[in-house]
Amino acid sequence: MLALAAAPGAHGHGIGYELLPPVRIGGGTAALEVTSSQYEDPDNPDREIQFALLEGDGGPATVRDVTYRIAASKGGAHLFELDFRADDGIFVLVLEGGEGEGIELREEAHGGFFESVVGLQQRAVHASGIPFATGGLYRFSVEISTAGSYAAALDPPAAYEVGLSVPDRTSHEVDDPNFGRQTIGVTTYYDEIAEFAYDPARREIAFSMPFEWDEANIGEISTVHEEVTIPKGFGDLMVAEYDVAVNGAAVDGRAVVIDDFAGDERAVHVSLFQGDLRGMAEEGAGDWEGMRFSISPAPGSPLSTLTENGQFRVSAELEPGGIRSGGEAAVRFNITDVFLRDRPAAVRYDLSLVQDGRTIASSSGTSGGKDGGRSHGVLVADVPEGSAGAAVLLFENLGGSRLARAALPVVVDRVAPAAVSIPDWVRSSAGWWAEGLITDRDFAGGIQYLVEAGTILVPLPEGPGAGGAGRIPDWVRSSAGWWAEGLITDRDFAGGIQYLVSEGIIRA
Repeated sequence: MLALAAAPGAHGHGIGYELLPPVRIGGGTAALEVTSSQYEDPDNPDREIQFALLEGDGGPATVRDVTYRIAASKGGAHLFELDFRADDGIFVLVLEGGEGEGIELREEAHGGFFESVVGLQQRAVHASGIPFATGGLYRFSVEISTAGSYAAALDPPAAYEVGLSVPDRTSHEVDDPNFGRQTIGVTTYYDEIAEFAYDPARREIAFSMPFEWDEANIGEISTVHEEVTIPKGFGDLMVAEYDVAVNGAAVDGRAVVIDDFAGDERAVHVSLFQGDLRGMAEEGAGDWEGMRFSISPAPGSPLSTLTENGQFRVSAELEPGGIRSGGEAAVRFNITDVFLRDRPAAVRYDLSLVQDGRTIASSSGTSGGKDGGRSHGVLVADVPEGSAGAAVLLFENLGGSRLARAALPVVVDRVAPAAVSIPDWVRSSAGWWAEGLITDRDFAGGIQYLVEAGTILVPLPEGPGAGGAGRIPDWVRSSAGWWAEGLITDRDFAGGIQYLVSEGIIRA
């Protein structure tokens, strides 16, 4: 048993797991471990956070008779404060979404994730309320007033500041002029995202996330990890390489990983470590409030995907001008072997250009592996008139395997995205509104008038609301301010106008 004495404070910032630096407690040391049940499995239905005071530098034995006082906050808002006695040194907090405005706390026996791991019946505090319906970054101020015996108090108590991220997954529907409605997913392993937008002209995904760029915060972070999932049918985004930036600062390509093994979706992982964050701060990313991610195809990057059995990677480049009805289209392609570190593969293939179940052109042969991949396979197609719309480059029977099959979506007669035109003088109004100098009603009314008059041209969503209802969210105000300062493009700002129309706040 540890002797009792005063213990200094410690702090940390975990991504889903945190072992804080050990502190002195009497004749020994103890370390606070904080773990999310979703740390390694974001799909885990249990949303539990375990606090455990471990002997020495981190266990495995726990300290007995620990009295916790825990204050929780999220997004700068205080959530609750509670006291808990843990005979075995372990405290489990269960987060549950609720509909009430307040936070409800109840203590009960619990048989969730951590009981299955440690094999002990746990008591847990269940916290219910609207803030717990989503993940994101939770902050906990932890004070330990007894450790080793309830009979003797620590003077002063041991104090810890903990940041723990609970994964949060959101889905976002976009309407692309060439590939129709698509659903893009974002799983954040740091904090909740907002201001999601897709720009079809630049083929750019963008979203924002709270982040503090000061060195103290960066020094406590191991990784900021964002995962974007893209349907494999969304051809404009099925490329071999992406340009990723945060607040305009380029992200090193080594921090971006593409995973095509996830069934019908591609997962793009962006993992920023401490060194990356410091480098971006030096490049000016820290001059912004929070993080604004942008992800778009790298210039000149070919289309790319894996075969269903994961053995081969196929990539294809269209001739300038793309595929047009009534013309001749040429597609160059390569096939590499994933198991041989993407070396060019000399394998048999069948390739077809297919639209609505109809084969427009086809070719069979052996891919250019014998010459080290210097030569490309080529498919030449005479495209019939009236073939506008989505099509597929279908690779089959690679190497003679029926499972070595892959599809790359393309489009015949590409449609240009709808125009965006916002007069420069509107910036003044947007800036005044962002600064609170004019009311929401004045701003919305002015924008509505300009849209109805055709002064502002933006791609408008289908089925706008009845108008006049709802509150303008803060992210639209932020976008207006950034646009007024020239930090984001007209199309980015147009996304806010699209939202106001779709919610019926303004009419078009």
